[in-house]
Amino acid sequence: MEGIFCGGPNFFGEGSETISGFDAGGLSTGRCDSIVKVIRALENVRFLRLDGISMQALYGGTSPLFVKFSKLTKLDIECHCCQWRSLPVMLGCSAVLEVLKIRKVKCVSDGSIQCDCWDEPKEVPECLSNSLATMSFTGFEGIDSEMKMVKYISKHGAVMRTIELESAPDRVASNTKFQTLWRISMFPRFSPTCKIQFDGVDVSKAL
Repeated sequence: MEGIFCGGPNFFGEGSETISGFDAGGLSTGRCDSIVKVIRALENVRFLRLDGISMQALYGGTSPLFVKFSKLTKLDIECHCCQWRSLPVMLGCSAVLEVLKIRKVKCVSDGSIQCDCWDEPKEVPECLSNSLATMSFTGFEGIDSEMKMVKYISKHGAVMRTIELESAPDRVASNTKFQTLWRISMFPRFSPTCKIQFDGVDVSKAL
């Protein structure tokens, strides 16, 4: 299957798909359901990239995803924090996922209000128990919802090898980095070989 393009010039090669919601405006329930229908049809892709509007559609409509991505090994997400409520849904549908890549863009708010946008899954996704080995997070700010998400994946990632966190230079004060580094170093790790890096620093060796 060749890659498709929705919203901008992009191509990822055979077996991959890029899904974009086209605009950053508000989404109606019907619009959300339409986007979910497209995503549901991609159950055989190996690599999937979703933008923020597509992620928002997964929790903003009336049509649940109800699909198993039986071949999906890499998931690439680009969104702001208020749009990743559906990440647990995607993890639950991706039993053989090996690589999770998150690129956080600046939130549309002014940053004075931090919403708790991480909803812990009711059951541990199968990929965390069996296959997810690498996670990268670009644009990390160390806010509560981000810390909860990384902590959950570290705690339940049975075969996790690497968690790479790259801070947002214009949104993380240098005097708070040590505190963030210390908090991350306290995260429980299911996998004894899991290495967590924050801006290239191995947190287990930094303190």
